[in-house]
Amino acid sequence: SLRFFLSVVPHPPPISSKMVLMHTPLFVLCVLCVAASLVFSPFVVGQQQDAESGNAAVETLVKRADVLMKAGALEQALESYTRAIEMDSSNYNLYYKRAAAYLARSKSMFAIADLNKVLEINPTFVQARLRRAKTFLSVGRADDAKKDYDAVLKVKADEQEAIQGKESVKQYNRNMERAEDLFAAKNYPEVMPVLTTVLDLAPDVKEARLMRAQTALQMRDFNLVLEDATAVLKQHSSHVLGLFLRGQALYHLGDREAAIKHYTQALKYEPDDSRSKKELQRLQDLDAAQANAVRLLSQGKAQDALAQYQIAHDLEPANPLVTPGLILGKCKALSKLGKHAEAIAECTKVIEMDADNVDAYQTRADAHMEAEDFDRAIADYNKCVEKQPQNNSFRQSLHEAQKKQKMAARKDWYKVLGVKKDATPHEIKKAYRALAREYHPDTYKGERTPEIEAKFHDINNAYETLFDEEKRRKFDSGEDLQPQQGPFHHGGGFPFGAGGPGGFTFNFNFGGGG
Repeated sequence: SLRFFLSVVPHPPPISSKMVLMHTPLFVLCVLCVAASLVFSPFVVGQQQDAESGNAAVETLVKRADVLMKAGALEQALESYTRAIEMDSSNYNLYYKRAAAYLARSKSMFAIADLNKVLEINPTFVQARLRRAKTFLSVGRADDAKKDYDAVLKVKADEQEAIQGKESVKQYNRNMERAEDLFAAKNYPEVMPVLTTVLDLAPDVKEARLMRAQTALQMRDFNLVLEDATAVLKQHSSHVLGLFLRGQALYHLGDREAAIKHYTQALKYEPDDSRSKKELQRLQDLDAAQANAVRLLSQGKAQDALAQYQIAHDLEPANPLVTPGLILGKCKALSKLGKHAEAIAECTKVIEMDADNVDAYQTRADAHMEAEDFDRAIADYNKCVEKQPQNNSFRQSLHEAQKKQKMAARKDWYKVLGVKKDATPHEIKKAYRALAREYHPDTYKGERTPEIEAKFHDINNAYETLFDEEKRRKFDSGEDLQPQQGPFHHGGGFPFGAGGPGGFTFNFNFGGGG
């Protein structure tokens, strides 16, 4: 500086006032020359150039950050704004821009810190105060929001954003209080719209998000649970209830492994969290029961398998992604136990939950077959073929059901004789003899009617078909047999005069003949 220069220059000898007056122009000129040399010295010029360079660098960073903001590259924009602030920490506009980037990233608390800095540097910046008021309200700091709106209205009484903002504060306080009361009373249907109003006004209020997520869980709106829990975790990544609720949503939406990770993470932050502990234990018990059921059923232990499927079903009674499989397992176990009506009822529950469950249609069709309800079996096999036309197994089952239906339309000779389908020839003959004696025209004790004739006719045809090995094979396989006339013919008087199978000879005449 000039003072430094003068201090190091040797002082001249004292001069008189007269000499000063004589040489003043020359002295002033010398001083100006010295000053000019100092101003334009490399040191001073360097300082000016550094300042200009710094301003240019800040401007470049800000321009780059603005472009990144518009492109949605928020993290990179934040980095550029932060570097600019490090170079020029007194520029309130830089804090204001970075606050906008933080808000776009849903980092409200960081945005509030930057807006505080803006108003510390420039208390008259109205837009910054309005933005801070809105941000305060978004996180539920309604009193702080009101103070900022009041401050704006003192300066500008007709500022509409501030007027509307104060009204929003009132609505928030009123609805939040009502939501808390309804939620405490477990009035979930009524609290849901109230909480939605609260979050429209203040989207970052953690307490409201958690209440609505829990309400949505009770109402089985798992997508909304996921949305709200995720919003909480963006602001508070270690929030235990938020982790549990997001885990619940993921589990019910089918991502079981991600759910388990969330429960485990919650327990890492809070080892005594009873909700996450209970849920992890439930899933472990469910896995064990399900695995036991599958193993036991494959071993032919249907009754034990049924018990394990019931345990699993009790643990998971209403998850549309898990429960149908458990009920279907019960259906299969019941079928193996011969409890076809119960099996059909369980399979029907599965189909009501999942109309596209082909396995349920097939299992129910098989149960209908065992119950000899061939019409319903055909309907279910048709569903299977319709849903999986390339599956030849379903077509074969359908063909078999249609054949059984055709067979069922014929007289069941086994039922006529009252024997099982695996009856021995001896059992067939024994049954035939007993029935023949009962309905023999000479010994029949009831009224002799055409129906009795038909009954006796069927008894003889049944015996002739089943006692003959080849005829029985064809009958069992559904092949057509030649019409069996037996020893009878239908005439005007229904005469019987021939020897029947088994050595019976009889005459039976219903009047009207000759």
